[in-house]
Amino acid sequence: MNKKIGISAIGYECKEHLWEVLSPWRELRIKYPNQFFISVAHGVFPETKSLGFPILSLDGTIQDLELCYNSGIIDDLNILQYPAYEKDIRNTTLPFLFSKDIDYLWLLDLQDEIYTNKNILSILDFIQQESFIPTFKINFKNYVFDLNHYVDDFIAPRIWNNELYNGIDKFYYDNDILFKNGSKANSLSIKTIPKNIAFVNHLSWVGSKEYLNRKIEFQKKHYGQCSYRWNDKKNNLEFDLDYYKKYNILVPEVYSN
Repeated sequence: MNKKIGISAIGYECKEHLWEVLSPWRELRIKYPNQFFISVAHGVFPETKSLGFPILSLDGTIQDLELCYNSGIIDDLNILQYPAYEKDIRNTTLPFLFSKDIDYLWLLDLQDEIYTNKNILSILDFIQQESFIPTFKINFKNYVFDLNHYVDDFIAPRIWNNELYNGIDKFYYDNDILFKNGSKANSLSIKTIPKNIAFVNHLSWVGSKEYLNRKIEFQKKHYGQCSYRWNDKKNNLEFDLDYYKKYNILVPEVYSN
């Protein structure tokens, strides 16, 4: 492998799985020196702040990120002292990564995206054979309710080719990319990396009642709706059937490990 990969990682209150998320990247950085660069930004979304949560994480996330930075597990660390939208938090990671002349930008959520070494290397083999594709989506094994059940309908853009369209300019909305020639990545060719190449663990809808309720309320504020709800009587997470009825779409099939 001879490409430089820039990892743009963001997180907030994500201590629980932080080391598991970073572990495979740390190992590959050791195996392939000067080919993986990690820039991290810690920031709270305005919607989350409006729900009463603090600007700075209280669960030890910041202390662990500082330890990662000081020990060289990550290269760059930005701790935002003000609420910021996702695109703006992500954009703080870019100057450092661009200074390393990266070939690909890879987005990583520190909260819940857990790759294996094999996942990462298989994905890199795949994208390097598709050198004229600007955007790649990844199939995530989206865990719901607990760590024994998942849905497979979460396919998200995560990798962009910095060698095309004069290079990447910035995030302009959430995780949407604008290239320097003015092209928006979501209007260009997009290729989904097949599940047989990588099916990446995503702990998106598992966790404590407090975390899941925070996520539900954030989505309601940010998107105006959420396809999940917390059932207080049963004390568990469930699909919001009213959401699926409203849009006349099927409830996702839940698979067991």
